[in-house]
Amino acid sequence: MATRVFRRLLSSRANSSYRSHHCGELRIADTKESTGVKLAGWALRPRVMGDVVFLPIKDGKGTTQLVIDAKECSAEQLENQKKLVQIASSITPESVIQVAGTVRPRPANMVNHEQATGEIEVVVSDLKILNKAAPLPITLFDSATQTTTEELRLRYRYLDLRRESMQRNLQMRSKLSLAVRQYLHGVGFTEIETPTLFKSTPEGAREFIVPTRSHGKFYALVQSPQQYKQLCMVAGIDRYFQFARCYRDERGAVDRQPEFTQIDLECAFTTAEEICSIIEGAVTVLWTAAGLPLPTVPIQRLTYEQAISRFGSDKPDMRFGLELQDVSDIFKSTTVAQLQVQDDINQQPSNGLANRYRKAVMGFNASGLGATSNRKVSELIDTLKQHVKTPFLPLHFINSTWRGPIAASLSEEERFALYQRFNVNEGDMVFLAAGPWEHAAQTLGRIRLEAASRLQKKGLLTIDPNEFKLLWVTDFPLFERSELEADSQPGSSIQLQSCHHPFTAPHPEDMERIESEPLTVRGLHYDLVCNGVELGGGSIRIHESTLQRTVLQNVLKLQGDKLHSFSHLLEAFSYGCPPHGGLAIGFDRLVAMLVKANSIRDVIAFPKSTTGRELMTDSPSAVSEAQLQEYGIKLS
Repeated sequence: MATRVFRRLLSSRANSSYRSHHCGELRIADTKESTGVKLAGWALRPRVMGDVVFLPIKDGKGTTQLVIDAKECSAEQLENQKKLVQIASSITPESVIQVAGTVRPRPANMVNHEQATGEIEVVVSDLKILNKAAPLPITLFDSATQTTTEELRLRYRYLDLRRESMQRNLQMRSKLSLAVRQYLHGVGFTEIETPTLFKSTPEGAREFIVPTRSHGKFYALVQSPQQYKQLCMVAGIDRYFQFARCYRDERGAVDRQPEFTQIDLECAFTTAEEICSIIEGAVTVLWTAAGLPLPTVPIQRLTYEQAISRFGSDKPDMRFGLELQDVSDIFKSTTVAQLQVQDDINQQPSNGLANRYRKAVMGFNASGLGATSNRKVSELIDTLKQHVKTPFLPLHFINSTWRGPIAASLSEEERFALYQRFNVNEGDMVFLAAGPWEHAAQTLGRIRLEAASRLQKKGLLTIDPNEFKLLWVTDFPLFERSELEADSQPGSSIQLQSCHHPFTAPHPEDMERIESEPLTVRGLHYDLVCNGVELGGGSIRIHESTLQRTVLQNVLKLQGDKLHSFSHLLEAFSYGCPPHGGLAIGFDRLVAMLVKANSIRDVIAFPKSTTGRELMTDSPSAVSEAQLQEYGIKLS
């Protein structure tokens, strides 16, 4: 019975008192429809040609051309057609209309092969204006997005969403959501909703605080469901997932919003390899749903140290080369002060990630980037300095001579060694950075991206915009150095913080150094990267109360209220928590990449601006004094 009802609803989804078809449905086969058709939607600008009016009508499914023809009609239809011509000629763009008529083939010379309905048109026999539109404050053609400011688009978002590209993006988002839901259900996951109102805990990001009528008591909007999903594991839920809403009080960017959606999952009794395998299955499903060529699986893997050493980034774009090299050996006896790191050259990492803090000279060759005038090379270097904001040393090989701020100070042996190491040709530019290995490599990693962009514009580097180069990055550091907060004790300037969050399990091989050498400890963390964008990240979690307390109290030095804010988790772990792990994929970011949107705001129905404002409703906004008093809040 339920199946029959579903089929009936599915077959009649467009068939109502207003319409028999959507505006993108009609095809040449519908010209045989003897009963006629009804369409409803938004009118575009009419084209009036005497007694003939061409009027496109659109809805969320597409566009159909309407024709009102008072020239070629029977005598009994003439009066009605003239009336319809008058109505159609006066319609303002984006007015809501309803029409009835018959489908006919377009003349051969008027077929539009770019449009799904381009072979047909509807000859209108009846037309009603359901709601006449006032002049629009923005233009809705997709080509107009280049001239309409984003501020205006967000201010009139309900109009901006009528654009064909925006409709297409939201429909694809829905399709991808359905596909991954079906996949996860199929491999044994249970969809569970967790609370949005949580408590304030020091997990890293700045939180949104929510006051309550219990004066002095506050909720915090969840940064992610991290603790709730781990508690689901304690509860015996074998495989959990949800499309989770997350909130972080951070400045916006093209790929960041203060509220966002992530595909969140967690598994009991699992390993990192199993989680990666599940996600690779999801990737295959998502790419299939998007109609894109399937990426290669299993996905390539690099350790954090390999990624930083070769590309200067823990989320490298693998679609092009420009790989970094360690050239410390070339400068072991250098007289150039900026390159003197020999005191640390032979310092071998004792274990794990101690290599992060040795000093090194790193470099790469942006082949052909300097094949231009000296003035343009100088302008390029000035631009890079503004973009990178950390010290680097450029060398320009022109007329068989090295040029640059340190070129004259290099010895002949050093110049020749650089020439050979980087396989230098005329017009090449070599960039060097010296200092702590991690910082030097990351400096060059930022230059590498800018150099690739410029080489691409010069036609010297090809990056396929349709290629998706996926990568797993593993073995991240568990901890990193951090500046103490303002309320820290005098005389202390450095403390540790978690690289990701404090619930990531240490690598078993590094466990014995968790307190003695925490900066050398790797975490069982893994990031999914695509074309230089971090799509998601996850880890195997700490599941023992004693180890979790050690990390929070002894390594991260949390005390008092900050430590107590995790008491519920520590207690839960003490009652039998299984080994578990999971991952979260940034859904907005993923959709934006698959539809080739310039910003995640183009795949979110009602996004915030880069400053965190919702311009359409002008929020956040002030509240009344009475509301402030009710919550015991006094503004300074």
